[in-house]
This record gives sequence, structure tokens and C-alpha cells, in this order.
Amino acid sequence: MNDILRPITDDGLVGYDQFDQLMTIKQEKEGRVSWFIADVRDKICPVCAHGWEPTAVSMQNQQYWYARKQHAHATCLARYSALNDYDFWYRTVCDARIRFEGLTEIPNGYHAHESRWERPWYCAQLLDSAHQLKFGWRKRVWHMEILPAANNPINVELATKLFEKEDVTKAIDTEHVMIHAWGDAKAKEYLQVFKQILGVQR
Repeated sequence: MNDILRPITDDGLVGYDQFDQLMTIKQEKEGRVSWFIADVRDKICPVCAHGWEPTAVSMQNQQYWYARKQHAHATCLARYSALNDYDFWYRTVCDARIRFEGLTEIPNGYHAHESRWERPWYCAQLLDSAHQLKFGWRKRVWHMEILPAANNPINVELATKLFEKEDVTKAIDTEHVMIHAWGDAKAKEYLQVFKQILGVQR
């Protein structure tokens, strides 16, 4: 394990190792964790337009944004992604002509306890059905689900038939329907199928 030989922060948790690589150290429950980071001291986060402070907490809060080819605060990028997700699903549900009360933010159902997955999921309470819809980003796919509704079972035969040709992760029973959509286009397509399953055609 590399050690910091030339610290650049007062707490000594960020600095250069013997190979002149910038690294940081964090104490976790499982023990000491170290990884290499970029020197972002003179950079500006493209999301919040603020820079980084010369502390371990600040310097560790970084993520490379491949689309823009620059670093951003990991927390800023997570929130930016969350707002984009909200906007996408709000517009997608509206475009699908599904009446709903709005979107409620819920914890990420895939990595709820990992700080790098602060991107929340969303629930939509439908006005023409007792069921709710749940949406969220899961690593490389959209997680889409019809949630259980009391005394209102899912038409399993119909749901199975409508999704039978989709070779993706899915689960269908009398209480809920879950499927993973690879991309925005598939998410919009599956939402139309959800409408048929729930009988909320408009």
C-alpha cells in the first residue's frame, strides 16, 4: 500500500506518494482506504461554479465527468443527475398521457447506503389507478416498477404476454411488475406497456 510522503492538506490525508502520484486516504469501518485522485485545487466545478478547498473532505469530493471532459464535485454531479432524472420522468409520464399527482423522491433502491449513489429514485401516484409507478437509475439501466395496490391485483397473464419478447431482467406477479429498460427509448416504450397492464389508456 502506498503512503503519502508529501502531503498537500493540513490533515495529511491528501498528498503525493513515492511515485509522485496524488492520492488520498480515508478511514472506513473496514480499515484504511486509499485511492488516486486528480489535483483539482485550481479547477472549477461546472455544476456549482465553485472550486475545491485544500482539505481531504473537499478533495475527495470529485468525479470525472466524461461528457464534459472535466472534474466536478461528486455531490454536485449526483444532484445534477437526480434533477435530470426527475425532469426526464416527469416529462415522460406526462407525454405518455398518464394522470398522476407528481413525483415523490425516494431512496435509491439499488445502492441506498453508498454515498456515490446519492441519485434518488421517484414514485408517481396515479390518479386513475390505485397503483404507483417507481422509477430509478440502476447502474446502466432504468429500473421501472408497478408497485402493489391493496385489493387490486396485477393482470399477470396480460403483463407476461406484453413483456414476453423482452430479454431483460424482469419480474411479474399478482402484486407488481418490474423490468429494466436499457435506455430512454425503451423506458418510454415500457411505460406505454404499463398503461395497458393498468388499464389507464387515454
